[in-house]
Amino acid sequence: MKKLISLTAIFCMLAATVSAQQIEKIFEKYQEDERFQYIYQKKENKYDRYDDYGDSSNEKIYSSMVSDGRKMLTLNTKDKSFAEIFKKEINQALEADKFENTSYVRTGKDNKVAKYYRITNKRADKVTLILNSDTVMVIWSAYIPKNEKK
Repeated sequence: MKKLISLTAIFCMLAATVSAQQIEKIFEKYQEDERFQYIYQKKENKYDRYDDYGDSSNEKIYSSMVSDGRKMLTLNTKDKSFAEIFKKEINQALEADKFENTSYVRTGKDNKVAKYYRITNKRADKVTLILNSDTVMVIWSAYIPKNEKK
């Protein structure tokens, strides 16, 4: 019985680890793709934690954490079918990684901004998805506890 419980616990941890990396896999997959602009910022400044309107409501969560980097992918292509595939891929990754949608803004038919958070005891991740008629942009920021900084 103990072996069964141990195996189940190991399997659950492995499954959580595998699924929690879908967003990261997308960035790795497309960072060298010429259809994308890729930006990596190792250390953010303190104002990067604020949202677009200067709201620091999540500052309590992040006050005990430090940045583990920020990545941005911007799809710049007129290929509508590829853009739709990429949007679907991002949404599937957010769902698989169990991100929570915390805000959604739509201005016009094709202009949307959605923010997602995932907070665990080991890290906090923030993803912003910006969609308009010509561009798909994904911004991913990761935070880790101060005592675990590399």
